[in-house]
Amino acid sequence: MRPDIGQDDQMLFLDEKGIRRLVHASIIVAVLLSVITWIIGGLSIGFIASVSCLVFLVMVRTLVGRGYLRTAVYSTVISLWCVASCLLLLAHGVRDGAVFLYPLLFLFAGLALNRRFFAGLVVVTLVYLAAIGFSEEFGYLSTQYSGIPLGSDLYAMLFILIVIAVCIDLFIMNTRRNIRVIRESKQAIEKADRTKTEFLMLMSHELRSPLNPILGFSSLLEEDIEDPEQKRYLAYIKESSVRLLDMIEAVLEYSCLADGSVPLKPVCVALEDLCEEIQTHLLPGVEAKGLDWGFSCQALDEPADKAFTLTMDRDRVVQVIRHLLSNAIRYSDSGRVEVELRVECDGVEGPADLFCRIEDSGPGIAPEDADAVYEPFKQLDEDVSKRSGSGLGLGLATCSKLVNLMGGSLSHEPAKSGGTCFTCRIPVTLGTAERELAVERTPAAATEV
Repeated sequence: MRPDIGQDDQMLFLDEKGIRRLVHASIIVAVLLSVITWIIGGLSIGFIASVSCLVFLVMVRTLVGRGYLRTAVYSTVISLWCVASCLLLLAHGVRDGAVFLYPLLFLFAGLALNRRFFAGLVVVTLVYLAAIGFSEEFGYLSTQYSGIPLGSDLYAMLFILIVIAVCIDLFIMNTRRNIRVIRESKQAIEKADRTKTEFLMLMSHELRSPLNPILGFSSLLEEDIEDPEQKRYLAYIKESSVRLLDMIEAVLEYSCLADGSVPLKPVCVALEDLCEEIQTHLLPGVEAKGLDWGFSCQALDEPADKAFTLTMDRDRVVQVIRHLLSNAIRYSDSGRVEVELRVECDGVEGPADLFCRIEDSGPGIAPEDADAVYEPFKQLDEDVSKRSGSGLGLGLATCSKLVNLMGGSLSHEPAKSGGTCFTCRIPVTLGTAERELAVERTPAAATEV
């Protein structure tokens, strides 16, 4: 934080960048006014104005460079006010066009500084203009329009300036109030979101603790019980406990992602090992529902004594692909699930992308729901979720956050089969490792059933 900028309402509207721009614009105005003074006042007055402008430039640039932005704004407003006031004395008096600089200074002071300074500037300006006007009217001040009576023009000008000042003040008050309400609402929302995340994390931990003994003792009882009906009851208990544990894990995982407390742990992984692990997650689901499936893993041309490795967070990558596979199987009552995995790279080593495409034959996603699928706790087809008995609507939301955390991208499009095709690209680092000569490894190839 800058030395003279606090969290109060003093500079509510302008951030550091905005104040710098306004100060620089004021410097340009000061230079222009100095040039005008040369033209109007002649050589001597122009020289004085130029020296004053130079001092002003050095002072403001020094204050801005050291971070004293509020002091720089005060100095800018006061300096411009003095320049405009001098122009009134040197040229046309209150009839000079420099009078129109005052409303701009009012607005600048009201937005960038506090209200008391704004009110003081308005009062001083009105008193100064009234003094110049009456001095010119009674012959105490000589200007280019001396001898021409002001009459009601002076009062009209003062009245207009007062109206402008009041309008600016009302605008600033209303805007300050609105911004204060928005800021308080934002803080309340952020606090509520933090509280919700902390509550979900706490409840997830507390609910997970008693579930582990339930699963453990259910497994022990299953070994000793021989009655089929009792075994069926135990199976229901285990299935429900596992389902509840999965839901708790999903809530805890999403809460950690939303809180930003999920670290990445890159490790070296062989592409073939990754393909085998994904097939392990794919087979039970498609076989249980009787779906056709296809899995292709593009092999890389490896040297005879080297094996390619991918440096990435293996657990998170597998978690993303597992979520996408689970959705594809859940929403496909019949048909086929296609999985494609490949590495996209320009060279043998260095940055690369792990490309994954998963296509299902489900009902598809309507265009109006294209963005909603990545929202948390959002289920587009509640009937499918009820039939499957699982799913909180966190799968795609978790996938999206994980992929973004790893610096990748996740998207979807309608599939030719009528379902949905999800594609994700995750940045990885491609490298090589010594191949174990005792173990014969064959490149992963396309597998279809």
